Amino acid sequence: ANKGQLYSTKENIKYQLELRYWKECLCGKRPPLRRILEHDDPASRPMVLCVEEISEEEVGRDSKIQGIVVTDGWYSLTAKLDNPLSSFVRDGKIFVGCKLKVVGATLY
Repeated sequence: ANKGQLYSTKENIKYQLELRYWKECLCGKRPPLRRILEHDDPASRPMVLCVEEISEEEVGRDSKIQGIVVTDGWYSLTAKLDNPLSSFVRDGKIFVGCKLKVVGATLY
């Protein structure tokens, strides 16, 4: 059996959802993206996020903006990259599954 089959069992999914409910609702420990999206934490706070998806958007004839979807494990959001980070994507230094230490981000 592959890893997906081992971890995606009915019992394991139920356990993960119960654990999430217990942590978020009963203990009040929310993942970083949820705290940021609910404006309880600043977006500039330090956090570790995982790259879930990479996309490219054309803005003009020659310019393209790299966008990525990042996740904290439960919640995801789309992030726009500046030129230096876009070059890291083009060079293969940022890829799907890669973890990023993020500090000083802003919400738009």
